[in-house]
Amino acid sequence: METKDFKETKGITLISLVVLIIVLLILAGVSIMTLTGDNGLLNRTTEAKNKTEQAGVMEDIRLAYQNALIGKYAEDGKSIEYQIKEDLEKIYVGSTIEVKEEEDGTYTVKTPDGTYSIDENGNISKKSEISLKKDGSIVEIITVQIIDGEAKSETITADIKGLEGEINWTITGDEKDKIQLSLSEDKKTATITTSNDTEATSEDVIITVSCGGKTASCSGKITKVVHVSSISSITPTEATVTRGSNTQAITATVNSGATEELIWTSEPSGYVTITKEEINAINNTQTVRLTIAENAPAGKITITAQNHDNNIEENNEVTLTVYVPVSSIGISPNTEVTLKTSGTTDRTVELTATILPNDATNKEINWTITTEPESGVASLSTTTGNTVTVTAGNTEGTVTVTATSLADGTKKVSKTITVERELGYFKQEGTTAYYY
Repeated sequence: METKDFKETKGITLISLVVLIIVLLILAGVSIMTLTGDNGLLNRTTEAKNKTEQAGVMEDIRLAYQNALIGKYAEDGKSIEYQIKEDLEKIYVGSTIEVKEEEDGTYTVKTPDGTYSIDENGNISKKSEISLKKDGSIVEIITVQIIDGEAKSETITADIKGLEGEINWTITGDEKDKIQLSLSEDKKTATITTSNDTEATSEDVIITVSCGGKTASCSGKITKVVHVSSISSITPTEATVTRGSNTQAITATVNSGATEELIWTSEPSGYVTITKEEINAINNTQTVRLTIAENAPAGKITITAQNHDNNIEENNEVTLTVYVPVSSIGISPNTEVTLKTSGTTDRTVELTATILPNDATNKEINWTITTEPESGVASLSTTTGNTVTVTAGNTEGTVTVTATSLADGTKKVSKTITVERELGYFKQEGTTAYYY
């Protein structure tokens, strides 16, 4: 039987393997630090890229400034700042470029890459600046909402240009403990949070970021929002409003504690101005005031109160009846009218009253007649609508016919009619015949 002596076999001991792994880990750590450290390859590459881009922008500004100077000496009528702006907007199409001449004769140029300065000798330098932004826009107030008991979060970013050094964030104010900040790894982004049971802030806290000796701040606040889930009543449910003159208040009672503002609409739209008047947290009521436009048509307008989820189905509608008053009355014919006493022709005339505006709610007319010197000069008989027939009697004189609005007694119009004796005809009175 053949045997082998394993003592002579060469291999890696366990200790050697452990040592090897440790060495590899150290090398890996060194490599990672070389790539990602503060002075790592990646950071240095990014920094070099930024400096190259910055140098490109500065060169663009320098050329635009030189072109502007040439234009100035050529006296083409354009200011230096106008020409700088014009040239840069051709390069950075769609971007906002701002150029301002300062009191000391230097120029400040704002580009998407940052703010640059042109001194009196034409030297270009990038201004160091820091600002707080949200969604790309500078933010002055950031609001954290607690909606129906659930705290939301907001994120702001420190936009740092031309500054180096550590980035620090602070919160100041009497209610600073109500807000917490969570920072990104590079400390340029802060997520603002609070707890679900935090009370709303009564005054703003101040959130500040600093870097390289410069700071930027914004106000922070906490608000509580409780959605409207129901409307228990709305008052009144019906109302009559006069077009263009009076207003109407409407009050809706919502669920307890609701802070969400109701959304008010009108149908047909465009004829009602809805002004928010009061939100009473104690009585859980919300009141608005309605003003009816001058061109609102007579008829019905429906006012609806709704929440943001659009799921309120009861006690949320008001029916308005738009009343259109009478503004004036006209009468036709508008020429002089003369009627003849009993005879053959010209004994009657039709008068027609016209109500304005045409869509007045009540267009009914009351007709009256007064005669001088005595009764029997003429009489009235209504035909159709706002038209009457005036018939001359047997007596000479004058009559005044008046049309008065039944809706508004102050709106009236009158017509004076002359009744004359008709000449050249016989009149039989008993056994005596008269010739006129």
